[in-house]
Amino acid sequence: MPDDSPGIRVLCPTRRAEALHSILANCEVLQSLWEESVDCVRETEMRSRIQGISACMTTFDFFFGVSLGELLLNHSDNLSRTLQASSMSDAEGQKIANMNVKTLQAIRTDNEFKLFWLSINQKQDNLKLMSLPFLGDESNEE
Repeated sequence: MPDDSPGIRVLCPTRRAEALHSILANCEVLQSLWEESVDCVRETEMRSRIQGISACMTTFDFFFGVSLGELLLNHSDNLSRTLQASSMSDAEGQKIANMNVKTLQAIRTDNEFKLFWLSINQKQDNLKLMSLPFLGDESNEE
């Protein structure tokens, strides 16, 4: 799917990060869709669901969770794609899986979290859909 056209990828069991990326990349389009849908739908239960989804998508928890999910699932999706290669030997697969574990362990540091937090702030500034909670005074870093 071209990056310049809005669209949501189907949630595929082996390509979950792409679906989450599509949701993040199309937040504004989705919000517009929810607003239009509420005006078009007459059924009370469906209107409530649309409004609930719209409200959920403007929360920090949603944005943080989808962003973190995308980051983590990118690694597992890449591992899955790599392990499915027909020319992959058992030893190569084990080595690549171990490298993936080490990569995931490496992103669990405070420094990596700060980088992740900065990227979320930057994305949020571009979207202007929600305000982020205060993480702490960055000037007090030691």
